[in-house]
Amino acid sequence: MMTSSWFRGALKVALLGMISVGCADLIGLQKRTETDGGSGGGSGSGSVVDEETAIETTQQCVEYCDDVTAGCEAAHAVYTTRAACIGVCNALDPGDEDEPAGNTVACRHRQAKLAASQEAPEEFCPAAGPAGGEACGDDCEAYCRLLEAACPDEYEAVLDCESTCGGLTDGGPFNTNDYYTGDTLDCRLIHVSVSFVDAANHCSHSKFLADAFCTNEATDTGEPSCEVFCRNVFGACPGDRMMYESQSQCMATCAQWPLGTTADRNVLTVGCRQFHAGAALAEPEVHCHHLGPGGDGVCTPVAAEGNCEGYCLMMEAVCPGQFATFGSDQDTCRTTCLEDFADDGAAVASGYDLMLAAEGGLQCRMLNLSRAAEGVAAPCDHVLVSQTCPE
Repeated sequence: MMTSSWFRGALKVALLGMISVGCADLIGLQKRTETDGGSGGGSGSGSVVDEETAIETTQQCVEYCDDVTAGCEAAHAVYTTRAACIGVCNALDPGDEDEPAGNTVACRHRQAKLAASQEAPEEFCPAAGPAGGEACGDDCEAYCRLLEAACPDEYEAVLDCESTCGGLTDGGPFNTNDYYTGDTLDCRLIHVSVSFVDAANHCSHSKFLADAFCTNEATDTGEPSCEVFCRNVFGACPGDRMMYESQSQCMATCAQWPLGTTADRNVLTVGCRQFHAGAALAEPEVHCHHLGPGGDGVCTPVAAEGNCEGYCLMMEAVCPGQFATFGSDQDTCRTTCLEDFADDGAAVASGYDLMLAAEGGLQCRMLNLSRAAEGVAAPCDHVLVSQTCPE
């Protein structure tokens, strides 16, 4: 009897213990044997503290930063400081060290080791750094991942980071020596890497419309170019916001405007349009409409003339026969334009994109002027109010 009673008591204790452990598992109270990592390089692998920087990270990141620092030195350096390296590593997916690929730490680590073992830093170091060098994911994919992690406010300021990033200049094989300044993706990658350590100072240099360092003014005379303008247009205004049917059409349209300087405002020049194209990288919903052939009332000394100054300037240059119907005079052309299209695209803030142009109005005529700028005569038959558009 005593034996039976003892057995029942022991069984009860055992069952209670099993239930207790089970419930602990279910509600996440079971004791953990190591500290969980973050969402980046430390995920699931436990935390350590990097001795040199005192930053909490993972053993993988410590080894990666050891190897990338040793293998990519001097002219081939891809991080300005070890702290920047640890910060980038913490933000990236760890990947699989046995099968390193994609936008991961593992892939970059492999490139860093190859740079050292094969003594070929010029070949492997660009992919070992934050950019990934196309061997470890797309450069824009890497930039956007890092911008989101280090500078969330700047990341949230754009609708589609990777699409917008496509408008930035890729300077070439990445290193920290050649690209600390200049309006390039490479410059922004350097500053976003440092932002993990000093966000207050470097996030403003990392964003699309950089406050300093990553600007044209930092490296050149401020002379604008149609190449920069069109690159930014296609980066900032994709999809439903598209302004031109092709890069060549954008370049041909831009070539009809006076060059001016990057300091231009309220005047129809490439410089003024380039300013708004840069601004569109950060605020596409505001600035994309300003980048079409008419300008939508910005980059003109008389805002009330809306799209008519751009329309008349283009027509005289690419469809002179049609322009002659206005008496070959810009003032007369603008006055007539404002009358002909008063409620159909002439006014300031009427908007412009390819979808609006497909509906008719002055927007449709301006699209045909852009087509004519490429040297095709037929579109000139659809630029006046008396001519059909869409054709």
